[in-house]
Amino acid sequence: IEDQFKEQLQALQRYKTFEPSWASLLSFKGSFREKPVSDSDPSHSLLEFFFESGGTLQNFIDLRKIMPKLAHYQYIKFDIGYGQRVPIRSGTVFAYRINTGIAYAYGKEKVLPYSRYYFIGSSNGMRAWLPRSLGPGNYSSPGKIDDIQMMGQFGELLLQGSVELRQQLVGFVEGALFVDAGNIW
Repeated sequence: IEDQFKEQLQALQRYKTFEPSWASLLSFKGSFREKPVSDSDPSHSLLEFFFESGGTLQNFIDLRKIMPKLAHYQYIKFDIGYGQRVPIRSGTVFAYRINTGIAYAYGKEKVLPYSRYYFIGSSNGMRAWLPRSLGPGNYSSPGKIDDIQMMGQFGELLLQGSVELRQQLVGFVEGALFVDAGNIW
């Protein structure tokens, strides 16, 4: 890691997340879906949840003695999401979803691996924002991009939701009006 980038990470207290590391993890994902009555019925609801425990092995064996030069992350992460599609009339559907999540780092490092933080933005989240561009205190002057922004915004708490009205236009082509709301912290 270059010294200038290291200084910026230390200012953000995120330096450890970019060090060479090792983390074991145990995860569980489940979903419950209310199936439609028939293929022509577009209504359904979906509840999804996800639990992850990182560094679980570290709770039983001190891996720092075996691999002292590596950072050893310990964390827990829990996500839950719910969505529903409700037909209004033929070819018109009202849909909504909400996603929440929390991640907590514990142990010596007290940071999450970079890939385990929450990011927001893109076509699967906040559709008006670029991936990893929305987050706490995110603002920059037009045309100005600094090194910290290049790293992306990330957080340990996620809250986002969406409401949309979908209309079949012609054949398989649909249009939609939507509102997305949310952030990470």
